[in-house]
Amino acid sequence: MTRAAAIAGAVEYFDVGAFRSDLARRVAYRTEAGHPDVNRYLVEEMAPAALALGAEPSILPGQFLIARRRESADLPTVLMY
Repeated sequence: MTRAAAIAGAVEYFDVGAFRSDLARRVAYRTEAGHPDVNRYLVEEMAPAALALGAEPSILPGQFLIARRRESADLPTVLMY
C-alpha cells in the first residue's frame, strides 16, 4: 500500500463516520482495571482491530492484549502501549 492510499483510506474512514461510530462504541465499555467489561472490550473490539491490521493478538491474564505484526525480520521492532 502506498502512503497516498493509506492517507486516502484514513480520510475516508473519518469522512463516512466510521471513526466516530467505532470510537463511540469503544468508549462505551467500562475499562477500569479489574472490571469484567475489560475482557469483553479486548475480545470484541481490540483483538478484531489488531487482526484487521494484520497482527496476531493474544489476550493475557490480567486483562492485557499483545498483538504482534511482523513485516520483515530486517525491520525494527516497535512496541505500542
